[in-house]
Amino acid sequence: MLNHGINVVGMFFIWDIIFGTGIITRQYPKAYGIQHYQQEEWYAQFAWPPRTADEVRGFERSMAAGAPPIIEALRAARAQIFGTGARRWLDVGGGDGTVAAALLGALPGVTGDVYNLPAVEGLVRARAASESRLGFVAGDFLAEPLPHGYDVLSFIRVLHDWPADVARGLLGKAADALAPGARLVICEEFRTPERLAIQLFWTYFLVGVDGCVSRLREVAWYEAALGALGFVDVQVIPGAFDVVIATRR
Repeated sequence: MLNHGINVVGMFFIWDIIFGTGIITRQYPKAYGIQHYQQEEWYAQFAWPPRTADEVRGFERSMAAGAPPIIEALRAARAQIFGTGARRWLDVGGGDGTVAAALLGALPGVTGDVYNLPAVEGLVRARAASESRLGFVAGDFLAEPLPHGYDVLSFIRVLHDWPADVARGLLGKAADALAPGARLVICEEFRTPERLAIQLFWTYFLVGVDGCVSRLREVAWYEAALGALGFVDVQVIPGAFDVVIATRR
């Protein structure tokens, strides 16, 4: 029986060799991207981590382009996430605020802050021009504790970018930042055979263009990690993007 995944990768590899569309090297290139993209925005070709202001803008635009199904999943789960008493929300690694601004439109009485690197502040402030309840908190979640005082703290399409030990560390920082009764929200794609097959394809397709790494995890991994940190009442809401909600004990 043929292994279709390997055959697809092999087909693209041979195509690159024959037509010169790929360069096989063990060194990081001095330049990257697709030369003929003269009229495209920068998000058509980006590397991780972004190193300049232009790269930051391009990366965040690329993330915003994929936001609609995430916004839909969070809107559908907003009653479970925010309940009736939540007033302050921190979206950790929340990009340029696209998701937060869209969700705040359906959440009267809630204010939301995006926690992200200082270079992103201008993008979030621009987004806040049309949503006055959107704010910004500068910081580096890898190097600093997370801010306290929020009723809801979210990781939206964030944790799957990091190795297991880093993801656990971020969940630990969230546990330290949240008071009893506050909620933690995780929104991303959880591991299934179908999603792994799609990810394998895109991982190859974007070689040399996208330097990001994504690690799909089974939902049981998050349930165990949250339980070990003292979270209770863990809910899983499946969808195009799955949502996990847990309460700080």
